Amino acid sequence: MCERDMVPEHGKQQKHSSQSNSEGDVDGSYVFEAKEAWKDFHNSLRQFYENGELCDVTLKVGNRLIPCHKLVLACVVPYFRAMFLSDMAEANQDLIEIRDFDADAIQDLVCFAYSSRLTLTVDNVQPLLYAACILQVELIARACCEYMKTALSAASMSTKRRGIALAALGGPIYAIGGLDDNSCFSDVERYDIESDRWSAVAPMNTPRGGVGSVALGGYVYAVGGNDGVASLSSVERFDPHLNKWTDVREMGQRRAGNGVSELNGCLYVVGGFDDNSPLSSVERFDPRTNHWEYVAELTTPRGGVGVATVMGRVFAVGGHNGNIYLNTVEAFEPRMNRWELVGSVSHCRAGAGVAVCSSHISQIRDVGQGSSNVADCM
Repeated sequence: MCERDMVPEHGKQQKHSSQSNSEGDVDGSYVFEAKEAWKDFHNSLRQFYENGELCDVTLKVGNRLIPCHKLVLACVVPYFRAMFLSDMAEANQDLIEIRDFDADAIQDLVCFAYSSRLTLTVDNVQPLLYAACILQVELIARACCEYMKTALSAASMSTKRRGIALAALGGPIYAIGGLDDNSCFSDVERYDIESDRWSAVAPMNTPRGGVGSVALGGYVYAVGGNDGVASLSSVERFDPHLNKWTDVREMGQRRAGNGVSELNGCLYVVGGFDDNSPLSSVERFDPRTNHWEYVAELTTPRGGVGVATVMGRVFAVGGHNGNIYLNTVEAFEPRMNRWELVGSVSHCRAGAGVAVCSSHISQIRDVGQGSSNVADCM
């Protein structure tokens, strides 16, 4: 059977007009376009994935194995495109281990690569946002941000306070500690995106204003802060299943207004103030060994520093060095145990909120010199 006899009913013929100058006019050629074939193509790819057929790579996330196809991953996920087209060893490996990611989030991203569909929920939006940012899937990162922004827009906390810390664990967002003009708080509130509602959870064991916080290993950590009398070296963590705060091993340095972030399963606490001056010291806590250790110091003291982790480095943004507000940004490279200046933001500031979105670091609020509603992205 020749090619011209194979014309499906859903095929589309586009005849050239007699006025055209194309070469097709001479021999009576036409353009055949079978738009429905793309749906068949996508359906076939999804079926191959679901049935584990013709797979040429397997992603290992924790204990989960995800067989899939390099070509599909490369088309949708820029991280994998760069990997497979590079000289990296992983480009030729059949099994690629991806560490420090939620297995469900990676599975959802792979399913999206085949189906172009993704369901966002209160339980998966945070790990999905993290995975999408690191793997550079901007469509998913934007969708997660829009989902969270829409859900947060109508809600407010029950207690007015400043100097709080925010942490997201599995979906809910926790607002921790803080202070007003008279006292420091041990109060903790949790925001549920799905119900658009704030509710109180168990209070901390110690009041903490200017506290640092991060979610790590199924817990929310509250690190340092000030109890209204002095800066604190104590640390506690919240178990959402038990609705209980438990003290863990103390830091080596008392500090408040410190930045806290997670990298490679460890908690980093950066800078802050003791009772007298800003700090340049940085400590790292490994919950697996219950051990604190000092790592390389910042290039300059930073109290009220904003901190975020992106692409395997911890970034420290702004702060106050005891004399002036800062606009400089530095990054910590754990393999080299070294901080280095990487740029600056447009305004000097301290107490900035810092978040990661689509592999960019964004400051979303600040106090100090400059406008209180300025946002920077780097």
